[in-house]
Amino acid sequence: MVVEYLLSQTKALKNPWVAFFAGAVFASLSILISKLVFPAYTSLVMVFLTVLFVIPLTYAVAKEELAKDMKTDDPGKMIAAHKNAIAVYTFLFLGVTFGFTLWYVFLPAASVQDIFMTQSDTINRINAPPAQVTGGFTHTEQMFRIFFNNFRVMLFSILFSFIYGIGFIFIIIWNASVIATAVGNMIRSKLSAAAIHLGQIGIGQYLSIVSVGVFRYMIHGTGEIIAYIIAGFAGSMISIYIIKNGLKFESAYKIFVDVADLLLFAVLILFLSAVLEVYVTPAII
Repeated sequence: MVVEYLLSQTKALKNPWVAFFAGAVFASLSILISKLVFPAYTSLVMVFLTVLFVIPLTYAVAKEELAKDMKTDDPGKMIAAHKNAIAVYTFLFLGVTFGFTLWYVFLPAASVQDIFMTQSDTINRINAPPAQVTGGFTHTEQMFRIFFNNFRVMLFSILFSFIYGIGFIFIIIWNASVIATAVGNMIRSKLSAAAIHLGQIGIGQYLSIVSVGVFRYMIHGTGEIIAYIIAGFAGSMISIYIIKNGLKFESAYKIFVDVADLLLFAVLILFLSAVLEVYVTPAII
């Protein structure tokens, strides 16, 4: 297909940052196509179309990394060997997030409400306090609550990838759309408030508002997404191995050692992200 031709896994693995621009373009095209063809369901269709755009690249990268695993004599060092693949997925996520955020900030309010309707509803449900909770959580309780919630999402990343081969990409793109909605809403709100109090907004004030809006969510959100990527990538490698080799587990020792290392690393990143979300993110206003 055209997308696969324009952005091969070889080009992406050599220059992972290229995936950032690809992600931004894919997100923009998905919004345009969804709005034109499925205007009533844009908020969901744009996610699925973005997933379709990135599947050729992400599957090819996972397949390439599996071949690398099968050739190595030291599976314990494969986390470092996969750094370019993880970078490709991470830049892809950041690019998609950037693309969605850009359109959220600059589109008219009425269009934004329609295009990001499902994502906004999701954020409202996340922020709504549980009805049964009458008291607050301590920082430690909140941290572990966030960690286990994110751990559950990570398990779905593994499961989706094991079943569908590269299924974790749907979770990554969906999270990109939700984070973009949160960041975009914060930027629009602060720009509106600044315009009311200060009149015309200078470039310095604009950049400051954008920076705060981005770092308010991305400082911990990026770590969570990287953990989902690593875990989903590990699940993809198992799935692709079974597709190519069947249930010949006697020859899969290197793959399972590599997958175990990747999952442990993902859990560590997820825990550190929970710490950042509780103790660092609230300090960024």
